[in-house]
Amino acid sequence: MKEGVMQEHPYNVNKRAFERFIRTALKEYGGWIKARANVQAFTERLAELAFEAKMPEEEALMHAENLLTDRIADAEIEALRERFHLVYYAQNGIVPTDRQVRVQTETEMLELFLTGRYQFRFNELLGFTEYARATTSCSPDWQPVDERVVNGMTELARLEGINVWNRDVTRYVRSDMIPRYDALDDFMNRVDLTKWDKRDRIRELADTVPCRKRALWRKWLERWLMGVYMQWRPYLDYRPFGNAVVPLLIGPQGWGKSRFCERLLPPELKAGYTASLILDEKKTVLQAMNQLLLICLDEFNQYSAKVQAGFLKNVVQLSVVKLRPHYGTRQVEMPRLASFIATSNQHDVLADPSGSRRFIAIELTAPIDDTYVINHLQLFAQVAYLIHQKGKSWWFSKEETDVIIEHNRPYMMQQPVEQLFVRAFRPAKNTREGKWYLTSEIYEELRQRKATAPLLKNMSLIQFGRVLSANPEIIKKREKRGSAYRLVLLK
Repeated sequence: MKEGVMQEHPYNVNKRAFERFIRTALKEYGGWIKARANVQAFTERLAELAFEAKMPEEEALMHAENLLTDRIADAEIEALRERFHLVYYAQNGIVPTDRQVRVQTETEMLELFLTGRYQFRFNELLGFTEYARATTSCSPDWQPVDERVVNGMTELARLEGINVWNRDVTRYVRSDMIPRYDALDDFMNRVDLTKWDKRDRIRELADTVPCRKRALWRKWLERWLMGVYMQWRPYLDYRPFGNAVVPLLIGPQGWGKSRFCERLLPPELKAGYTASLILDEKKTVLQAMNQLLLICLDEFNQYSAKVQAGFLKNVVQLSVVKLRPHYGTRQVEMPRLASFIATSNQHDVLADPSGSRRFIAIELTAPIDDTYVINHLQLFAQVAYLIHQKGKSWWFSKEETDVIIEHNRPYMMQQPVEQLFVRAFRPAKNTREGKWYLTSEIYEELRQRKATAPLLKNMSLIQFGRVLSANPEIIKKREKRGSAYRLVLLK
């Protein structure tokens, strides 16, 4: 199709085709008077012409009902479906009288019935078969084929004289005869065919989030969306690492943080979103990273320091996930599709200083504007343009990561022992100030103080050393006796 030329809707094409069938049949029968006198043969001829043109039975029946309503009697309109069924069966070489004794015939009739009345597709993103009416009159209203739907299809088939049971319909709709449909692949193909209109959609989206350091937020959101786009391209691009950064929206309850996260996915990909993932279940998280597109870590403050510093920091940077499939005997590599985003009502939420580079803490100054309409095709067309046309990197450089770490410092969760540590010591500004202290010397100094001794009771020397080494403000070095820190002792 040439650019700028609109393609005609299939419904109008098929309607005009059926109007031609009517004119052809009328010419054969000598006009409406003779056609109405032999209406059964006339309508069966219409069905034959529709079949020869490879028009779906349900589509042909719909046009017949619409175009003949004012021309033939109501009783004849009601008989159309049965006549069209018989003609389509006969044209496929099926003899109706054999259907009660031949399994093959019954199966063929069932498939013709189902494909003539419905469209089917296996939604790979959702993991089940969907159906819609087999017409082109409008965009199909796809619905899941559940038990009630199977019962209804079976009942209608039996009313048509087809000797089938629920299990027969279920066997068909769950078979590999149903074409696969990949909603993500369909969306990304449309993105590739969409020309960016040069309107800065990323900046517009960023500006719906009132926050401090807005210029940095715009830049970071752009980079994160580029990572999301690349994460959705698991088979086309080499990716040595995953989208390893997580935007963290911080603000009071009711300011639209969760709603903002949910709206980032286009409507057709909503099934790929979740905000209820339990991080304690490792296998579930890895499966979700393969099956979902966007994972929201809602109420991020509920995750412990151990989870943040361990499992979460590890999975965020994965490019692929290794899983053992159901009934499988060994692990296999599967593509990671999901990116992460998070929300919190509390400010001191980051527990791991070394892992804070994985998060972008964005503190809201007002509620998020959810009236902005996101044009997802144009948004990701802009992202694709930045990657493929401008050649921009979709990951953060070391310098940019250092800026993120510094930006996140006010949102670090301070342990009680750290609060007491600053009462006894302060980091030296340079190596000329204060003196070098070993971990054991600092630990012993705090134990001798009545206020801090109880807190160290359940903390080992190794755990305490990890707290000190994670503090970016302390000058440190490695000696033969162990780690040493440049500190000033406070009396």
